[in-house]
Amino acid sequence: MKHIAKNLSVAASVTAVLMAAAPAAQAAPAQAAMAAGFIQCKVKANEPHESHGKPGWIVGKSQFGCTARVDSVTNVVKLQKKVKGKWVNATKGKARNVPKPKAGVKKYRNQTRAYKCRKGTFRTASMGHGVYRGVPSKSRHWTYSKSVKNPCK
Repeated sequence: MKHIAKNLSVAASVTAVLMAAAPAAQAAPAQAAMAAGFIQCKVKANEPHESHGKPGWIVGKSQFGCTARVDSVTNVVKLQKKVKGKWVNATKGKARNVPKPKAGVKKYRNQTRAYKCRKGTFRTASMGHGVYRGVPSKSRHWTYSKSVKNPCK
């Protein structure tokens, strides 16, 4: 049973483990053997863009969800800017916790804090972690959107 619980905690990591193997801008699945089948969770960091609700500001969004019910899932998303060839955080991470998320086609969203429009190259960074049957995930990895040059133009 211990071995199964360890495998399930990997699946419960939802966005964390999923993101580790994900190519940029693509969602990556995490699967774990379960008595009734598999749990598959996905996360996708969307490209940053000028906010539709708050023009003049850059935002990035993340989508996440699972095929089976887990206890909870938390997603963190932030905006990054390329400075002298290196990615630096433009905004602090913004967390969204979803207790008892619905399974199946339900997708949850999280959005970065707004960042005043300016020139530069930006990307959205997203990660998460979850809890399945009381066992928290141990792995937390970031995934990234494609970079966007001057998203407000």
